[in-house]
Amino acid sequence: MERAVAISSKDYGLDVLVKFNRFREENKYCDFIIKTEEKSMPVHRCVIAAGSEYFDGMLSNDTKERREGIVEIQDADSSTICKCIEFMYTGKASVSDEERGNLLHVSHMLRLHRLYNGIAILLENELNCETFFTTRVIAERYDCSRLVEKMEAKYLDFLLSADGMMESDRVKCKALMVWVNYESERAASLFSMMKHIEFTKVSLSYRRFLIDHETAVSESNKCLKLVMKSILDEEKVEASDTSLDSGIIVLDHNSMKMKILDVKDGTCTEMQDMHEKMRSKISSVVILDEYLYALVEGGSNYRIKYTECNARWEAVAQRNGHWGLAVALNGCIYVTECNYYSKRIERYDPFENQWIFIPNRINAIANTAVAVTEEYLFEFGGKYESSTSALDVQRFDPKSSTWAKAGKLKEQRYLASAVTLDNVIYIFGGFSSAAIYTKNFEMFHPNSNTTELVTLPNFVCVKFVSHALDEMIYLVDGRGEMSPKIHVYNPKTRALTNVMTMDGISMRTCESVLAVTN
Repeated sequence: MERAVAISSKDYGLDVLVKFNRFREENKYCDFIIKTEEKSMPVHRCVIAAGSEYFDGMLSNDTKERREGIVEIQDADSSTICKCIEFMYTGKASVSDEERGNLLHVSHMLRLHRLYNGIAILLENELNCETFFTTRVIAERYDCSRLVEKMEAKYLDFLLSADGMMESDRVKCKALMVWVNYESERAASLFSMMKHIEFTKVSLSYRRFLIDHETAVSESNKCLKLVMKSILDEEKVEASDTSLDSGIIVLDHNSMKMKILDVKDGTCTEMQDMHEKMRSKISSVVILDEYLYALVEGGSNYRIKYTECNARWEAVAQRNGHWGLAVALNGCIYVTECNYYSKRIERYDPFENQWIFIPNRINAIANTAVAVTEEYLFEFGGKYESSTSALDVQRFDPKSSTWAKAGKLKEQRYLASAVTLDNVIYIFGGFSSAAIYTKNFEMFHPNSNTTELVTLPNFVCVKFVSHALDEMIYLVDGRGEMSPKIHVYNPKTRALTNVMTMDGISMRTCESVLAVTN
């Protein structure tokens, strides 16, 4: 008669997993590779098939991935995939606030049910007014029905408990619109709840967004008047209190000062000091509402209330990319990765102080020119990994989070600059191929997705940034030279009218200057 030996099967199973994980770290006996855009990670087929229904289905059938021994996952970054692999080998996971959405998305995609449910429970346990909007978006996107139901039941408690919390009115406003839009009958109580929101603490861009895009607001005369009054009152205050004139803000590395250039007389006025971290390269600067944001090489980001003389820089959330070009649209900042061939774009929400990846663009490309209209983000040209310059125009719709092709340029170009004026996008400069610069610029018409080529006689400027101000376009030399030149272009006459020089100023990149208007 056989008798059971006193062995802990649970401990034995854990010991085997620990050894498998050590083998993985040593690349020992690995027979499969999980690949992202940035990294290749060796794994064992038996472990990932046991841990994930996604991989079990892939490796149980005659798939290309099974035959070739490699799978490329394009919808996730390597950090998130590493966490999923670590979970499959150890049953453990840790996640920062910024990574929760990405990890929930990937664990849902890979069918890692324990990890997916664990993150959902974590979000549920930490649910409060400050996390309400972000959590609601995550819950609906990844079908966390239990979490959605709990948020519905607790919404009014969150809204009422938000009083006195830092920037709570921003959170309350966004959360309120999510709650109202969930069921059309709730619109009837919108005004009574909006009266509890102090709209001066909500950004102007979001208030305008409420009027233009939230039907529940625009169709209620009381709600509409409430929001419009706050906008008119604030615009009056800004007009009387600010002493900053329209101009071009420059981040001068020679003096480590911000300066504003008066385009009428060419004089520069000193503003605030630059942050010490900006001694490294700045990849882009952009203005959103009352803040100027500076994106630094490596992923660090800072902002300052540039109209306040005594304002100080403050750090905001770290982005995932390394070197990005930023534009502002609908109250958010969008950043395209410049120096890497990628389909990814990140979006920063200042309300939540959070970066997320938006759906992949159509082409994996680098060094595109980017501009926005009131509704869309456009990318022009760029360079493929094959070193071929592009003609493509890609359009992103933030309402539907979708990309579409929007015509083609007349000439191939990368490292160009784009700016919007009177619903026409002007694309200047750049290279058509290695060391061959483009001598013409193009006018893109978003309504028809058509372009026209324009020649400027005797004009040679390869790399710069362009700004539209007072019906003129200013082309600021961005080759890193001392005392850069600014070429002034008149779209009505289609001619260069003037050249200014910023004496004594040093800009390291073309992204270290931007236009500002009151």
